[in-house]
Amino acid sequence: MHANWSSQGPLVAGKFSFQLILDDGAQEALVMPTAKDGKLLRGPIQDADTLFWDVDKEAIIYGKID
Repeated sequence: MHANWSSQGPLVAGKFSFQLILDDGAQEALVMPTAKDGKLLRGPIQDADTLFWDVDKEAIIYGKID
């Protein structure tokens, strides 16, 4: 996963994106949350041992292996 922020111009809110690299680079998915949602996603993403991307539902699934 790569997290990015890009400027949209002076006095305009920027855009956040999470680029998910799937199957060792065979496929990619792009998630573009609002700044608030990106903040909420950051914690669970950092705490997870494993992330899965449900291609059909376009959902991130967090996993912690004990």
